[in-house]
Amino acid sequence: MKYLKLNDVVFYSFLIWILISGGLKVDNFIFWIGNFTLLSLFFIGLLYSKYLSYLISKQYGKVLSNYNDPKPFTSMINAISKAGYKANDIKEIDFISYDLNQSCNYIKPIAKRLVSTNDTIKINIIGYGDKASCQDISNDNLNYFPLDIRLSEHKNLVYMDDGTTFLWYEPNHKIKDNTHYFKGGGYFIEPAKDSLVEIESYISSLKA
Repeated sequence: MKYLKLNDVVFYSFLIWILISGGLKVDNFIFWIGNFTLLSLFFIGLLYSKYLSYLISKQYGKVLSNYNDPKPFTSMINAISKAGYKANDIKEIDFISYDLNQSCNYIKPIAKRLVSTNDTIKINIIGYGDKASCQDISNDNLNYFPLDIRLSEHKNLVYMDDGTTFLWYEPNHKIKDNTHYFKGGGYFIEPAKDSLVEIESYISSLKA
């Protein structure tokens, strides 16, 4: 079943409410009560999003930008751009995939563009499957680290040429039938030193 964010639910509920209230010709008082309830839910959703961002910042570091409905890999690149960097400023990326076989469908065009722009970039792709899953995008710049388990929590590290390191964090990212589901959104973070050391150790264990 597709995961629907609260704001999606509020939006569709509002449309349904307009149709129902118009069809049943409810009085103005009930109509505005319904609108107020839906608007309240919308603001609750915004507050929850801010609270979740706050919790993540406490755990990992300063949240530079967040995406309620991120796009696979491209939102991370977009966040890098918003931070003032270009593709050719990236030295290395540790990227965790839920499923290598399904991820290759969207990794291929993005990886080609990155490599054509930055021929020294190194991208480490870690995920469930085997190396044969992505043979059609074999490249000296790409390294694959197959796992025997699917990871839905993704902590991706981006190393820049100037020594800066960023964390792209997805609390829950799953793929089913080539459809991506992000529960909790995506966060571009300037990780605290202790968190960075812990995450680097975790990623090293996945590559081993």
